[in-house]
Amino acid sequence: MDVNDDAGNLKPNGVFRFFASKLAPTKNRTELRILPTSFTEAACINPQAFLVNVAICDRAFCFMQTWSNSAILERVMALRQELMPPHLCETKVARLANLAAQIDGADQDQTRDQLAQFNREAMTDLTSLDFPGIDEAQDHDTWVRQILMGPYERRLKDISQPEMIEMARRVMDADIPEHATCFWLQMLALNIPDARISDLFIWPGEYFGDGDDARELIPEQVIETALKNDF
Repeated sequence: MDVNDDAGNLKPNGVFRFFASKLAPTKNRTELRILPTSFTEAACINPQAFLVNVAICDRAFCFMQTWSNSAILERVMALRQELMPPHLCETKVARLANLAAQIDGADQDQTRDQLAQFNREAMTDLTSLDFPGIDEAQDHDTWVRQILMGPYERRLKDISQPEMIEMARRVMDADIPEHATCFWLQMLALNIPDARISDLFIWPGEYFGDGDDARELIPEQVIETALKNDF
């Protein structure tokens, strides 16, 4: 890739947190019993209790929906297929990860066959120099997934700002696997003219030049800032 080649190898720092991990207040909470197997059966057994439980559930749903609309509990939009990490064959990933572990740091002459097999199956043209030190930065499974996803990381002419914001939101989601995070980070790097966009996620202090890497930006701020700059 020509744009920000190291973007796919960067992992966001720990300052981003998914707010859904914070529990909602439990004071004066009404305990809900497990209802019978159908709403009809429940209503017949105890109509008054059934109506009370439905009312409580309805209020809980409205509360969750309010938080959802604030983009705190869940993402606000789905991404089209072109913006999603590809589905990978898990057997292939495991086999390539095993080969990578054998090649990583080993003598080049002793792993020529493994390297040839890796390149053949992954459809790559890597050399043994591309493998040393992989396990120091990330596990071989994640590294292999990034290699296999590389061909799917590309520029799109019709990408929209809301889609960029959603990808940024997912990059910030600590619950998303690292390889998927790296995919969306690389997609942003390829589709936004600001080649330093990864710094907005990882080292915002470096980006703004004030050294404040503890700064927490929301996805909208990240994208709006990056779109204003063309370094």
